[in-house]
Amino acid sequence: MLYKNLIPKLYLKIQKGPSICFLIMFLTTCLHFKAFSQTNKITKFKSTFIATYQFKFMPDTLQRDKYRITELLLFLNNDESYCLSADRYYNDSLIIDGYEKILKSNTTQSAMDMARIPMGLRSTGQNYLIRKERNIKTITYFNNIALDEMYYQEPMNAVKWELKDSSVNINGFECKAATKRYLGRNYIAFYAPSIPIQDGPLKFNGLPGLIVHIKDDKEEVDISLTSIKPFNGNARFFQSANPIKTERKKLYELLIQDFLDPNKAIEQMLNVRVRDSDKAELIRKRQEAMKLVNNRLEKE
Repeated sequence: MLYKNLIPKLYLKIQKGPSICFLIMFLTTCLHFKAFSQTNKITKFKSTFIATYQFKFMPDTLQRDKYRITELLLFLNNDESYCLSADRYYNDSLIIDGYEKILKSNTTQSAMDMARIPMGLRSTGQNYLIRKERNIKTITYFNNIALDEMYYQEPMNAVKWELKDSSVNINGFECKAATKRYLGRNYIAFYAPSIPIQDGPLKFNGLPGLIVHIKDDKEEVDISLTSIKPFNGNARFFQSANPIKTERKKLYELLIQDFLDPNKAIEQMLNVRVRDSDKAELIRKRQEAMKLVNNRLEKE
């Protein structure tokens, strides 16, 4: 699934003309279609509401006026929820629609349409998918290393909130405050008792109302609810049929390694060998980019 980031960037380097580019896309589509049917699945989640959040994060503490801004989607019902970036959801929907179209028609035109999909995908580093099962109090975090989807699980509400008496109105919602220290950060959250769902963005949950706003005390993390509305249908996610279980810290280490050297992912994805000179250049650019990221959301 990491090809959602890599394919557009790889194609931009091809300078042999549009016919060659399209041929590569067409062949890549065939490979992806075969891989999809064998190793992937479409997760369908019956959601009753969708909450949208703006997620501001400071990746470089030496540049405190610069934030990475991401739109988060939280699909939820009475028992569980899924949270992911809007870009990841857009990409998953585009891919799933394409595969379903080619499965139904199985024509040359549908294959050609499918071949064009990689060029329409959004480049995003936010490929995680977070599932919260409130009935069994479990969080499952998914992310991708090359062509492998990996995951770990942890208990919900491992650290309890300290509820406060203060109230504040946020975007028309009467909210209560709560605080806790979580994975190396001190957070204050504002939740709406009028929305009696113990959930929120990312992994946050466990308050007697939906989290409307949450931030840390260093002003490096700030997540705000921008809308909530009914969603009576299936949210669909593109996932591996056999994800690999790991631990939280191990997955973080693998994600860093994969970012610094994505050549293995490219070679696995397209079944090609990247030239040594291109490998070195890509690694150099990734190392330079990493210098601008000295901050982590989860610091412990």
